[in-house]
Amino acid sequence: MMPNRNMPPEHLRGGIRRRRFGVRMGMVSACCVCLQRLHVEIAGEHPYFRPLVQEIVSCLVRLINRIADRRMAWEEVYKKNLVERIKRDKHPLKLLDELEELARRDYRDIPEEEFTRLYWLGVVHDRPRTGYLMVRLRIPGGILEPFQLRRIGEVALRYGRNYAELTVRQDVQLHWIKLGDLPSVLR
Repeated sequence: MMPNRNMPPEHLRGGIRRRRFGVRMGMVSACCVCLQRLHVEIAGEHPYFRPLVQEIVSCLVRLINRIADRRMAWEEVYKKNLVERIKRDKHPLKLLDELEELARRDYRDIPEEEFTRLYWLGVVHDRPRTGYLMVRLRIPGGILEPFQLRRIGEVALRYGRNYAELTVRQDVQLHWIKLGDLPSVLR
């Protein structure tokens, strides 16, 4: 049976409620609703979807204009956001160069800003501050080669009390890492 080109697909036949685009929904939500209603195989030339495509475009234009009107100056961002201030002062990835010196310091002498930068490397301190760190290893797609898993096991055995944790997001977390051992663990 050949589909009727003048009728919308089956899942869109309930009609489009234009009232949802009023005051109660934000513009981002309105754009998302519009995009959800578009189907991949439907061309923009279909008469039923022409007004919907026009509404999406106008909605995106309004959204971009509102963002441009409310763009904050960076100084205002730095005043409101501590993490952005820390990144401005010292880039977190430059911490790799300072890691040896950081490992020689006492755990209690390290300011919280340094732990914020360490978070970019996947290192988090335990709370309450007990002197141990947790290292989160991101595994893209949850796929590891056997030699990689063996190396993680060796690191967990040597530095993490023979304990490693697999997360729901298919990452690996190594607990009980001492600050002095951190450069060796991250190599």
